[in-house]
Amino acid sequence: MSSSFSFIFILRLLLFYLPFTYVKNVDIYDGTNYKPIKVKLGDSVKVDKFVCEKDLEIFTNVSGDVNPIYINEPKFFHGSYLNMLVLSVMGTKFPGPGILFVEQNMRFPHACFVNQLVTIHVKVVDVGRVITCNFSIYSHKDEVFVIEGEAKFMIIFRDITDGEPYRFEE
Repeated sequence: MSSSFSFIFILRLLLFYLPFTYVKNVDIYDGTNYKPIKVKLGDSVKVDKFVCEKDLEIFTNVSGDVNPIYINEPKFFHGSYLNMLVLSVMGTKFPGPGILFVEQNMRFPHACFVNQLVTIHVKVVDVGRVITCNFSIYSHKDEVFVIEGEAKFMIIFRDITDGEPYRFEE
């Protein structure tokens, strides 16, 4: 079985056989008390993070990518690490828990070197059955964007405490 077939099969299973709710007006729960949080066109968040050599070492060990371009001087981060920073902001802070990524495009215009402050920025640019966000990471040290892109996701609510889908008031 090919990996693309497996991915499509799993996505179909998630979308059509598990309890879920599509939300046109895009409410998201906060992960603790299921209180809806409104997400609207133009909403955005910025999160600062200091990326250090220890982060690079941990990511290199976990990923197994010991390509010398990442571990020799000057040390800089894998694009996958930068993408992980974006996804962690989107999945935990904004929009938050309950999202399922369906598509992502990105580019890496500049390298992100170790030991510097970066700002992760996510902004909602389209709201519908599939929500679209633009994202970027800005390097304060070099004053350049190190990743820019777009992510599309769906809202899938599931209360794991009782197995019932989370429902919104109409």
